Amino acid sequence: MRGLGGTIAALGAALLLGAGPAAAQTAPPMRTTVGDAAADRRPVVINANQLVYDRERATVTARGNVVIFQGDRVVLADEVVFDQRANRVTATGNVTLTEPGAPAVFASRAELSRDMKDGVMDQFRMLFPDDSKLAANGAIRVDGRRNEMSRVVFSPCRLCPEDPKRAPLWQLRARRVVHDQEKQDITYTNAALEVYGVPVLWTPYLSHPDPTVRRRTGFLTPTYGSEGRLGTTVRIPYFIVIDKDKDATITPLITTRQRVALFGEYRMRFPGGALITDGSITYVRRTDELDNQQSGNEWRGHLFGRLRYDINSNWRAGLDAAYVSDKTYLKRYNVYTGDTLISTAFTEGFYDRDYIRGRLIHFRTLRQGESQDRIPYVLPLAEYSAVGAPVGQWGRWHFDASFAALGREEGPESRRFSVRAGWRLPYTDPAGWQLTVDANLNADLYWITGNEAGGFPTFSGTIGRIYPQVKADWRYPFARDLGNVRHVIEPRVALVATPPNLNTWRIPNEDSLDLELDDVSLFADNRYPGRDRIDDGVRIVYGINNALLANRGGKAEFFIGQSYRFFGEDNFVDSTGLRTDLSDVVGRVRISPGNYFSLTYRFRAKTDFSRFRRQEITASGGIPALRAAVTYTDLTDQIGNSEFARRRQIHISASSQITPNWSILGSASFDLISNRPQPYQMTVQGQYQDECCTIRVGYSRSIDLFTDTQRTDRILVTIVLKYLGEVRASR
Repeated sequence: MRGLGGTIAALGAALLLGAGPAAAQTAPPMRTTVGDAAADRRPVVINANQLVYDRERATVTARGNVVIFQGDRVVLADEVVFDQRANRVTATGNVTLTEPGAPAVFASRAELSRDMKDGVMDQFRMLFPDDSKLAANGAIRVDGRRNEMSRVVFSPCRLCPEDPKRAPLWQLRARRVVHDQEKQDITYTNAALEVYGVPVLWTPYLSHPDPTVRRRTGFLTPTYGSEGRLGTTVRIPYFIVIDKDKDATITPLITTRQRVALFGEYRMRFPGGALITDGSITYVRRTDELDNQQSGNEWRGHLFGRLRYDINSNWRAGLDAAYVSDKTYLKRYNVYTGDTLISTAFTEGFYDRDYIRGRLIHFRTLRQGESQDRIPYVLPLAEYSAVGAPVGQWGRWHFDASFAALGREEGPESRRFSVRAGWRLPYTDPAGWQLTVDANLNADLYWITGNEAGGFPTFSGTIGRIYPQVKADWRYPFARDLGNVRHVIEPRVALVATPPNLNTWRIPNEDSLDLELDDVSLFADNRYPGRDRIDDGVRIVYGINNALLANRGGKAEFFIGQSYRFFGEDNFVDSTGLRTDLSDVVGRVRISPGNYFSLTYRFRAKTDFSRFRRQEITASGGIPALRAAVTYTDLTDQIGNSEFARRRQIHISASSQITPNWSILGSASFDLISNRPQPYQMTVQGQYQDECCTIRVGYSRSIDLFTDTQRTDRILVTIVLKYLGEVRASR
């Protein structure tokens, strides 16, 4: 209403400029531009069918499709009358005011004082920029900043297009409402929350920010629930706006079985970066590693942080930090369910074809029975990579270097400096076959302290190795058209040569533990994931890919491959499939006839296919109305010290977008080896969501695979009403 007042005041002053001693005058449709020094220095443009001055009554009337422009403000009415004697402006008939960033105001009649600070409006309406609506029988304008309304209805929900008079999904109905435009508050007295016109909740007082507010300091909606060992819980968040680029949220957590815990979050943006931190602290009974209570009290808590900063156009830095007081705190307070916390500080640079990165890495174990003193930390890990420009048809050079320093409180420590330099030469024959030759020279230098290898004495000292490696990779794709389908058969053969006897017990194996032989790693230079172990000797790798590619996007693909080692060390674990000279067979099947179905099957089997050592099957398909996916994983012959050792499980998920507003999803994971209750993980959730409301009901079950802890079942109900906040209850 501030914009309406200034504009109509300008209209009154503009009309008075044309007043004279003559009798009542009627002007034809006209357009005029004037200035008003009292209300606004910007010119006022008035369009109307008629302008009438009545000298006896001292009134000026703009009548018929009145449109008033002042800057970005627009006022429309059927008639506007300025009464000079009463210092009153009256607008009647479809009164409308619009201006950028402010709600549109509508009324059937508005009678305002000359300075527009006070007035009365009938059949008052407001339409906010986000399509929220407020309607009242009448409104009183007070002191230029308050609209006091009677018998008010407010709702951010869209009205039914077929029946606009039908009550929306939810609305607030109140006997009296005050909209303070300066404070941007809407305050209700004797308010009722109605769902489809039926009152479901009454309150004598309610206040919330108006829809033009993006954020402000104040309490957020509390959440209630029941959370396992915490008992019944209440969270009362308080949001603090520190500055336009900084804010914080402080949330006391009140429980029936523990003392109060204080949670907090801090967010900040600055030129080139952002910082987000969250943490908690509480003072409760002491617990052991199994979360059993002990005598005495202790401080418990956690702190997580994420920082990103673009130093300049070439360099950026970041930090992902995680600290927790003990192993069970995060799960007890439903903060984090993983078994390892990783903290990383890094900086990296990009220069044309060069890349450099430095990292500091710390691991914190949350597994029961695992000693933190045996967990390594990396201080630092520095890496550099460069690729040269192509030298005509002769390929290009590449260079990689790294330095890693790994330590422990208890156990071996090592420092490693590694270099890899080489040349890659690709060649495509006119007949269609392709040959890529890689020649590399590698060097590793280790400084080792206290390496304990079973059956060998403890080693401390310096050790190194220098070795060349040559790889020739040949492939020959054959293609033919079969109508709307193209058939492609591509045999592939690679020869990899590396000197033998490169691995030694004196070098601790820190980064090459989880070796996975599959269709991706089969043709790799070094099938170990790190540098501490080398896939040495001479081997030939061969495979064939058979694909059908449809012109409309569907495809079917089958790959099978194997390797044979002519000579080299027999240093592989039997379950890797590389123990013998002739490796296991690996394969992949992909079928995707279109956008509605896909199937992927990966396997690793013994050479005679008498046993499948590893299998993964994923099938998914459907339309938005119903989609489903099934994943079967068989890792029963996996490496013994692998984190994912001996698993056979199936995961099923489904989702349905029943309507544009209604959806449902569910998933379940079954462990086919363990005797633990099944499924060990399950989630079911139904949701309704529209422009003004979100209702979500879900159930979840989880059992920790590593610790076999007690089953956790949880029911969560969440209701979000736009502008009123969120109510969450769990049990």
